Amino acid sequence: MIMTKTKKYFSFFLLPLSLIGLIDSFAIHQKIYGGYYLPCVIGKSCDIVLYSKYSTLFGVHLSYWGIAFYSFIFLLALLNIFFGKKFLRFIYYSSIFAGMIFSLYLLYLQIFLIGNLCVYCVVSFSDILLASVLSSLVIFNKNKSF
Repeated sequence: MIMTKTKKYFSFFLLPLSLIGLIDSFAIHQKIYGGYYLPCVIGKSCDIVLYSKYSTLFGVHLSYWGIAFYSFIFLLALLNIFFGKKFLRFIYYSSIFAGMIFSLYLLYLQIFLIGNLCVYCVVSFSDILLASVLSSLVIFNKNKSF
């Protein structure tokens, strides 16, 4: 019973991570559509990545996808805290791992095809990587019911 509660309340640790991802995605969105200045501390220029041909998916800029993804993760975390159902946790963890795979693909694009890194994209990658590692610790503990 204690492990189930631990897994249910583990979402409290992932709420801040989803908020960081949401803020990061929103900052990119503001740069692209609001014309705000975002300093780039790694690479040549974040603009190379943010305005590349790889910056959209189905005609929608990746910043919108990031906002939608991190909002969804935040909502799932809240639902898991209040309801703690196995099905919610399954969707939650599956979404995090799908996000990790997509982030790995985007990192590959930045390094090998675009040839430049964007600090905000790296923040998003680090955020989802940490969420994936923490989720893995919960899933693969000795109590096998997640």
